[in-house]
Formats: sequence, structure tokens, C-alpha cells
Amino acid sequence: MAYLRIVAAATLLTLSGCSSQGEEHTVTYEVSGQETAEVAYVNDRAELVKGQVVALPWKHSVKVPAGRFVSVLTNGAGDGALVCVIKVDGVQVVTQRSGDVPVVRCDTTIK
Repeated sequence: MAYLRIVAAATLLTLSGCSSQGEEHTVTYEVSGQETAEVAYVNDRAELVKGQVVALPWKHSVKVPAGRFVSVLTNGAGDGALVCVIKVDGVQVVTQRSGDVPVVRCDTTIK
């Protein structure tokens, strides 16, 4: 869980320079792969929602303007890979799968 906190802190620093201008888009975060995982994500106010333990599969949507950086970070508690996905207006734009260590991060800047 300490790794997730470090990555989350780095993501929060990245957010400080993000734009909040532009057309609004629906961003959907998805995490799957184990029974539960700690998930952190960037909300609609460009704030990092810190690690919440959730049942998987997990899905959450936010509305954000173009130019906004979005990210979802996850850390599993058990064995097996984790998969994260970011969809923008229903179109899958990022997919990442963890390796031996069940930690994965997806991020992008909304165009």
C-alpha cells in the first residue's frame, strides 16, 4: 500500500499544472482482476481521491473538461494480475495490466 501512496503523491504533483478549460467529456475508470483492491483516482475537480478498498470489478465515471489529466491507480491485496482501463466518452483509450506485483496505473490527458 505504501507504493500506491508514493505514486498517488507523484500524480497529485502532476495535476498542479493541468488546465481546466475546454469541452466536457465523460471519463470512466475501470479496475478488474482480483476480489478487492485499493483504488485511487482523479475526480471531477482534479483532486486525487486517495486509496479506497473496493470490490472488483470496479467502475467509476466523472465529467471533466478537455485538457485535464486523469488517472487511476490500484494496488491488489491478493494474488493475480490487475487490469485498469480508462474510457473517454465510451471509447477505451488506455489499458494497463500489472505484472508479478499487483500494482497498476492508467493515465492520460483528455484531448
